[in-house]
Amino acid sequence: DDQLAVAELKKRGVRVSGAVWNDPSVDWGSFDAIILRSTWDYHHNANEFRAWIGAREAAGAPVWNPPAVLRWNMEKTYLRDLEEAGVPVVPTEWLARGSQVDLAELLGRRGWAEGVVKPVISAAATRTWRVSRASASEIESQLAESLELGDVMVQPFIAEVQTRGEWSRRA
Repeated sequence: DDQLAVAELKKRGVRVSGAVWNDPSVDWGSFDAIILRSTWDYHHNANEFRAWIGAREAAGAPVWNPPAVLRWNMEKTYLRDLEEAGVPVVPTEWLARGSQVDLAELLGRRGWAEGVVKPVISAAATRTWRVSRASASEIESQLAESLELGDVMVQPFIAEVQTRGEWSRRA
């Protein structure tokens, strides 16, 4: 869908080129505007991506996506901020890096028959699992591995995500 915008911009005399954020051959200073579109691999290199954002910011690069928003959006903890601001969000159990968790107990305590487990910094369903109370013991080692790497979140499984996808809801 970005090609629709590219075509319109080109009609208006704007030169558009795609670049990968971590490509060392890109001269970011040569752009009049930098718009981040899809960085589907940032979660594999979160520290490097933060550093890249900081370097653009320090250089005064014309990044149209505000760097503070980019950093805030990297971690799904933005859901806590939204919830505190009164925005309805899916209930979430936040698990700190290094913690030990009985997943079946957590699901039972929250009253969730099924849940979704994922890293707080993630994209493209990397290290994301659907789990039930009955199958929780089967992913305990995967959960422990994820908790060694970083913070993790658990949410109830929302069945309509399978059929309708994930959508923002208008109030």
